[in-house]
Amino acid sequence: MANQFRDEMEITVGEETFLLRPSFEGLLEIEDKAKAGLLELMQQISSGKITARHTVAIIYGGIVGAGGKITFDELGQKCLEHGMAEISGKAAMFLAKIVSARQKKTNPKESK
Repeated sequence: MANQFRDEMEITVGEETFLLRPSFEGLLEIEDKAKAGLLELMQQISSGKITARHTVAIIYGGIVGAGGKITFDELGQKCLEHGMAEISGKAAMFLAKIVSARQKKTNPKESK
């Protein structure tokens, strides 16, 4: 289950649900696999120029950040079979969480 206080989200690709979590290692994977920096990716997404490589790279980086195990190519094939249009929107949402200024978030359960 995704923890909103860690900016996590879940995404279902085909029959499988993956947890996405922002992490430094995941960010490096996104940049490496997308062959672009995070801000460049955001600019391309906002101008409607997101590619399949970008989409899969963003999702893959989130999975890596959450400690998930799947290869980039396996994930790409699952995304293709599921439908890139739907996955691209969710990838854009996850990337926006990563690059937006993070405000201090507190868990209401911890403040008691």
